[in-house]
Amino acid sequence: MKIDFSVITIYELIALILSAGTILFNVLRYMYMKYIVKPQIEYHSVGSLSLYSNLSGSYIKLNGVIDVLNKSVFVKKIRAKVIRSNDDKCINLEWSTFMSPVSQRITGSYMSSQEEAHPFRVWPGATECAFIEYVDPYNASATEIETHIEPLKKTLNELLERSLSYNEAYEAFVETTEYKDAKLSLEREMFWRVGHYTIELVIEYDNCKKAYPFSFDVTEGLYKDIKHNINECLISYLKEAYRMPYNYKTTMVKMSGEINNLKNEWR
Repeated sequence: MKIDFSVITIYELIALILSAGTILFNVLRYMYMKYIVKPQIEYHSVGSLSLYSNLSGSYIKLNGVIDVLNKSVFVKKIRAKVIRSNDDKCINLEWSTFMSPVSQRITGSYMSSQEEAHPFRVWPGATECAFIEYVDPYNASATEIETHIEPLKKTLNELLERSLSYNEAYEAFVETTEYKDAKLSLEREMFWRVGHYTIELVIEYDNCKKAYPFSFDVTEGLYKDIKHNINECLISYLKEAYRMPYNYKTTMVKMSGEINNLKNEWR
């Protein structure tokens, strides 16, 4: 399109130049933010995590928030590598379930909603809650444990046919070979032992990865609580049949962050 400068005023020319400059500036800014600026992403833990070991194997629940400072990011996956320091054994876990940070009281108990983990976007100026359970995606331990559960259920059904009281059924149940085999399998597959552990939490976003290292300790008392929960997990079938309350113990540990002896990469 040709512009006849003989009929355009100086003010119109200035306005035209400013408009063109604004368009050019916005295009350059878009290109700069999209292709040159690297996103700054941060993970902030609440400082504790929960340890579990049950029919699903050993896994963790880690609470925190994700923050971005300059441009939005698309979080594709979060993984956690837990390393047991005394023998360098590790378990590789992936996000499985998003837990709601808000609990509701229902029938005397506090309950929170959950959903299957999925990719999400985080925008600058807003934080995204990351209350997440991390599990073994291949269910290696759960597959081994499951072979002992069906015989255990069959034994329980036979006990229920005898019209025993709960205490009588409990004493008989824990003395069965099926119960002892299942308990031994769960304890053998349990990853948690007394000692020091490190975690590499790796966030995969856009075409990048960033690792956040933490550490924690399993005390003798916590180890006993985890083993107590294993037993509670097995007798839950019995308690459900007799409508007895469950008695799981809280297995939460304090974490220390950013330890120097871990590389900032996924190994």
